[in-house]
Amino acid sequence: MKTRIFNREIPIQPANGATPSKRTGGKQTQSAELSPRQTEVVQLVAQGLSDKQIGNRLGLTEGTVGWYLNRIFVKWQVHSRVEVALRFQQEMSPKPMPEDSPHLTNVRVLATPFL
Repeated sequence: MKTRIFNREIPIQPANGATPSKRTGGKQTQSAELSPRQTEVVQLVAQGLSDKQIGNRLGLTEGTVGWYLNRIFVKWQVHSRVEVALRFQQEMSPKPMPEDSPHLTNVRVLATPFL
């Protein structure tokens, strides 16, 4: 990738090491991994809080919360808070344990009525 500065072409490399690809239409790809603060914002969005409420909880301005959401939208390639909440539920919320989990076996044993 190149940029023009003072009528000279200068090659540039994105800070995150991403490169344009044919599959993304030449757009730079970014990791879908969220920072700890972005994860906090996503959790609160999934609870239905507004930007102002999220800001009050995290000690951020409403504008900063909006900036975090914008970065999340780009990383996850979504366009709305609803999509953020749905993706959070699908990818980040605790998953149920499989049937053969030893933890569930212990729960079944503890739930057995005493005779």
